[in-house]
Amino acid sequence: MITCFLYAFDVIFTPLESVEQILSVVESAEESVYVTSYSVDHPEVIQLLDYLASRGVDVRAIIETPFAAGNIKMKIDAEKSLFHMKTIILDDHTAILSSANFTVHSLKESYNDLIIVSSKKFASQLKQFFLEMWAGRDFSLNAEAEGLRAFTHDIENEVLNRISQAKKSVCIAMYALTHPELWAILKILNCRGVNVRVVTDKWFLANSPIAQIPSESFEVRVVKSRTLHSKLIIVDGECVITGSANATKSGYNSNAELAVVITDEAVVSEYISYFEHLFKEGESF
Repeated sequence: MITCFLYAFDVIFTPLESVEQILSVVESAEESVYVTSYSVDHPEVIQLLDYLASRGVDVRAIIETPFAAGNIKMKIDAEKSLFHMKTIILDDHTAILSSANFTVHSLKESYNDLIIVSSKKFASQLKQFFLEMWAGRDFSLNAEAEGLRAFTHDIENEVLNRISQAKKSVCIAMYALTHPELWAILKILNCRGVNVRVVTDKWFLANSPIAQIPSESFEVRVVKSRTLHSKLIIVDGECVITGSANATKSGYNSNAELAVVITDEAVVSEYISYFEHLFKEGESF
């Protein structure tokens, strides 16, 4: 585990031996805990949420896959596209933004990143966003904290534009990569001398036709030891794009996703170290 302590937010990289740091943050809630996730099954997370709800904290979850709720109010997404964002909003002071579902597999057995943002303005915006979703209204999010921005709309254009402007390097650690325009941009950048490196999950080999890219192109490695579930892009060692969205057409256009752009120098440095660890862990194919 790598933890980066910052002015406004912390970053945690999984796999975790213990989820105590996450639980201690969630336990600080006094009035409300609002959860969005594709799935939730970690027993300690569920137990804490249920306990807080029993104490009168307003605990709600919007998810794709239901779980035994107890005292937790829950709504199940009924859209054809996936409800894929992963957040926990505590009162109006803290928000957790994650590539990980709040499951045993994501937190203890997979590579993911979680960002803990301590900002009243930022958390209040996410809280309002959650309540709009809970009420069934279409509401986009564009929230900022120092060195960080989180947003839910126009993810494709944001990602492609930032990558296309790369001058020195693009590093990607991603579970699913099937977005054709993204790959086209990477190949063009590689031809221009930009250092392009990609590390992905073994899912890629079996499910993406792009796995057949020419061997003389940029280097792609595959992590086979555990699930690489991150959705990480680093541009020129200066900007991190992360969040819940895989580099797919559905991830960038139709699913309910949340993207995060980080420009804080200290945090970007931690993500670079994380990427290098994943790249070393990966195997050529």
